[in-house]
This record gives sequence, C-alpha cells and structure tokens, in this order.
Amino acid sequence: MSDVLDKVRRFAARNQLLGPSRGVVVAVSGGPDSVALLDMLVRLAREQERAEPGAPPLSLHVAHLDHRLRGQESADDAEFVRALAEKSGLAVTVASEDVRAEARRRRRGIEDVARELRYRFLLATAQRAGCDRIATGHTMTDQAETFLMRLARGASLRGLSSMRPVIAAHSFAEGEVDEGLPAAESESSRTLLIRPLLAVTREEIEAYLRDKGLEYRVDASNEELHYTRNRIRSRVLPALAEINPQVVETLARTAEIVRSDEDALDEIVSSALKRARLESGPGLKQSAYSARALAGQPLAIRRRMIVEAIRELRASRAEARRSSDQITSMHIAAVVALLDTAESGKRVELPGGVEVWREFDRIVFKQGGERPYDLELSRNRPALKAGGLEITLTRGGKAGGIKDALEEARRERVSAGRDWMMVALDDRLLPEKLAVRPRISGERVRIVGRNRTKKLKNLMIDHKIPSSRRDIWPVVATPDGLYVWSPGLPPAQEFAARDETQGLAILRASAI
Repeated sequence: MSDVLDKVRRFAARNQLLGPSRGVVVAVSGGPDSVALLDMLVRLAREQERAEPGAPPLSLHVAHLDHRLRGQESADDAEFVRALAEKSGLAVTVASEDVRAEARRRRRGIEDVARELRYRFLLATAQRAGCDRIATGHTMTDQAETFLMRLARGASLRGLSSMRPVIAAHSFAEGEVDEGLPAAESESSRTLLIRPLLAVTREEIEAYLRDKGLEYRVDASNEELHYTRNRIRSRVLPALAEINPQVVETLARTAEIVRSDEDALDEIVSSALKRARLESGPGLKQSAYSARALAGQPLAIRRRMIVEAIRELRASRAEARRSSDQITSMHIAAVVALLDTAESGKRVELPGGVEVWREFDRIVFKQGGERPYDLELSRNRPALKAGGLEITLTRGGKAGGIKDALEEARRERVSAGRDWMMVALDDRLLPEKLAVRPRISGERVRIVGRNRTKKLKNLMIDHKIPSSRRDIWPVVATPDGLYVWSPGLPPAQEFAARDETQGLAILRASAI
C-alpha cells in the first residue's frame, strides 16, 4: 500500500499542506480515516526528518473531542485515541462536550452544533499547542458523498464546489460552510485546515489499514439509515458504481471543476461589484452601489453581486456569518426586484438584520438595528462622529465675518456636492453645550426663510437625505431639544447668523 501513501505524499507536496509549519494538530476520532491519517503523517514526518537532518522536525499533536452522544462507546473512543497517541509518542488533547444539551439550548441540529464545537476545540488546541495546521481525515469519498447530498437537496455552484485541500481554519470555528479563504488569500499567521486524504478513496484507506495491521474504532451510528449521508454511502453510491465503477473519482473531479468555475465567477463578481460601489466605510455600516451598474449585468452575475454585497457587509460580524445560509433565493429575488423599480424609499429586510434600500439611482445595503446615540458637542469636545458623519464646532468667530463664512460654505457645498454641510450661527444665541442625536418621531422645526414649522422627516426628504440613513442622521439641538441644524439641512431661524451678528459659531459635517 505504498502507492496510497505516495498519493498522499504527492498531494501534500503539491498543495504545500505540511510545510513550512510550526506543527500540525491531527483530528483523530478513532475511526478508520483518522487512524490512517495519523499513521501517514507520522511516516511523512519521519521521512522529512531523515531528508532534512538539520531542519526542525514536523511536530504532531493529536486532538479528540468526545461529543457524549453514544454513552460508553464515546468514552471508549476517547481512551482509544489517547492510547494511540501515547503509543506513537505524541502529545494528545482530549476533551468532551455535551453536544445534545448544547443543541437543545441553541435550538439547532445536533450535527450542526457538533461540527461547530469540534472545530472550535481543534482551533483552540492548535493555538495552545503553538501549531499552525489542523489536519482532518476527509477523503475523496467524502467529497463525492457531499456533492451528491447537496445536489439532492438543491444547491448553488458554491454549494456543489469541492472541499479545498487547505483553507483558513477560523471560518470553520465560526460555523461557516466550506467557503473559507484559499490558503493563498489567508494571512500567514492564520491557522490552516488541511485535508491530506482528499487524494484517496475510502476503499484505499481501508486497504491501507489492513496492509499496516492498524486497529480502529467503528461508529455504529454510521450504519443508521436515517442519516442522509449514510443512505448515500450505503445505497446511492453503490448503485451509481454499477453504472460507472469510478463514480467516486468522477464526482470528486466534477466538484473540483465546479470549484474552479466558482472561483473564476467570484473574481468577475468582485471586480464588477467594486466598479459599481459608490460609497462604503466603517462609520456608515452600509455600502451603496449604482442601481444602473447592477441592473446592467446578466441576471446570474446580478444575483451573485447581491450575495457578495451582503457577505461583505456582514463580514465583521460572527453571528452574521453563522446565519449567512439563511439568505435564500427568495430574498435575492426580492432585492433584484428593487432594481426594477424607480420608486425611491422601497426596502427589503433580510435575515441577520440586513436592510436593502432603493434610493433614487442607488441600491444601499445597510446593517439594521444600529444603536441610538445622544452625544454632547461643546468647546471641550468640539468634534464627534455620529450617523456616519464627523461634526465639528468652532466658536468665537470674528464679528462681521459672515461674508467669509458664507463664501466658505459655498466652497464646502461644491466640495461635498450637497448644500448646508456647513452653517454659520450666532454664537451668542447658542447654549454652551449642544446635543447631537437622531431625529425624534414627529419632530417639527422652523428653518431660515420659513415662518411655519415643518416635519423634520419631510425636510430630510426634500433635501434628499438617503432614506436608509434618516433614522440615524445626526441632528444638532439644544439640551432642551430645540433644533439647531442637521447636516444637509438649513439651520433653525432663531440661531442663524445675520449681518448684525457680533460673534460666529461654525458647524461643519463631513463624511467619515
């Protein structure tokens, strides 16, 4: 069975799975695949040590998580792995989690929770042991089974794509499906998940174990047919093998072709989305895109651009990553429909608190549920950030400087592309401290040039304040709630500077 080890050796070298490395945590359940994986890695580590006598040896650390799902059998698996590691002279970490209780607490499926807890444990073990790789025993047969399982349930090209030989491990620890970054795109300090056995089938693994006389544990639940994967393994694959004896290799190769196509489409979509982007930034918690640029793409690319825009918006939030699979084709269709309407102010609400707005010729992806704020602007705190803008206050301007202030306001208008991003106020009429807050429902204001009050919301609409930002758009007010000014809107009549004003206060807003 040297040919099996040779396949794994060449696969590992081609994909740079083992080096240079600070060490590898080997995930060992005690089953046939993981036992074979451990044996092969021990042999490859010895080969590497003989080939490079002066180089640091490849360090292996065994890890096993007892899910406590099969009573004494689970405990026996843990002891088997511990003994196997000690026999090989390797360090071992064994832990246990009550997966069933945790699944009940989270109201999620047992398999889903078990998988997430397992990868969190493996990543934590790697960090404690100083390792930068985690090796799992996924085989080519697992690749084929996963392809069939997702095909039967219905999946996009991304879902049908093959498992990568190496990806960033943090995506698994955070509960993502196999959509992690390729190794070439991940940071050098990031722990990597490697799959050396993707080069060989389960039948080859079983033959290897027999040839080496290796013992392993058998999980009786693998024979229970109420699990989809087990039905595919025991019924579907054997039936397909009657048509094509090389069906496992064929399906794995197909999944790899799909992955290559998916990677190419990702690059096209990323480039198109970048060209369509109008604004984004951490202070905004939203991204805006040209509706025309999105609508001008073929429908397939348009859908992918929408998905990618949502993924980018939610990228910094772990809970959003875990719920990314909640975005369905129906949600995407609703966003596509926004591109077909010219009616501004329409929106679609998506899982994870994401809102998508149509604003004139823009499509805005926004993270909803932003916290309200109530800030203070004063001489001691003359600048602050609120609602995606930076607001500054300058007090004590020279008397008679109103013309200079108006000229500066004109230049600001040209630069910002919006009126009233800077206003000149009568410093003597302003209180010492000003409040900065979002608008209040039903709030009415009296602005310069008008004798009657008007709803602040309607004023924002008149001045084209984006609908997606009106609820968090900053309003400068007196401590007792009187409107002073809001970026992009005229100031209050009673605080505006006049020709006879003796001292000026300048309020200015700019995008963060």
